[in-house]
Amino acid sequence: MRHRIGSFRGCDTGKSTHFVGGWRDFDIGHPDCVLHNGASAGSPAFINTAVTQADRSIAFTLVDATTGVTDLNEMDVYSLPLRRKDGKPVTFADSFCFKTQIEVVSHSGDIGHSGNFYQPVIAMALGQSTDVDHADNHYVGTGFVGKRYESSQVKWRRRDYRTNGAGAHTYGNDTADIGNDFRQWVSDYFIGPCIGADAAETNTVSIQNTVYKNATNSYVKNNTIIMNNEVMHPDAGVFDVDTQVYVYLAVGCERTANGTDDAATITVRCRYLVDGHDGKAGTGAA
Repeated sequence: MRHRIGSFRGCDTGKSTHFVGGWRDFDIGHPDCVLHNGASAGSPAFINTAVTQADRSIAFTLVDATTGVTDLNEMDVYSLPLRRKDGKPVTFADSFCFKTQIEVVSHSGDIGHSGNFYQPVIAMALGQSTDVDHADNHYVGTGFVGKRYESSQVKWRRRDYRTNGAGAHTYGNDTADIGNDFRQWVSDYFIGPCIGADAAETNTVSIQNTVYKNATNSYVKNNTIIMNNEVMHPDAGVFDVDTQVYVYLAVGCERTANGTDDAATITVRCRYLVDGHDGKAGTGAA
């Protein structure tokens, strides 16, 4: 077939690249998705059922009896290798930007601080290993917990998670309730450029959070609550490899429950947005 000079017709012939732009749903059924609880692959400790709905939200029902935990590596954590919109892997040797959003669509069951009620946690994070609990893994992330029940409302609170070093984990315990109906959590990750095997430095990765109402309330922004940032430190806990970047979706429960009350179900939309470029030198073009 002959083409006229300057014609763009047929310029994509033979290319198999599938571009995926914009927000992506975290797909727990993806062939590359792996579920861990601690060192146990595919053996959840908190999730009884996880059902992806027609609108791509996910309904998580917790097990009846559970022991409460606070660190991310103790929860049930799904991991996916992070890829650019052209399908190429994102590594810590690259420059990239990243955002997440967690929206609580609905919830049921006994959630709060009374009796044997449940305190469900939903969080997202970035890490170095498909196994969040791996001794060499470093990660940082954020999410929220259904902490209290008051005036016929579940009260949600912010949580931040990160590593302090090899096998060392910590979390930020926010004691302030988020306003009623504000159940969408949008997080901007500010990354590097001082990350990777030869350039890892402390305080060069941070997360800034913003809270909105969910879709039922037209995603109205909360302008009265200023969410604290989470920053990766000390040096022993930062991103220090040039290998694949992983995105995590974590589900847990902060409160021990014995099953005498109704297990919590939370239906959530969990999405992420990523764009990247090979290396850290940029394109050299305006």
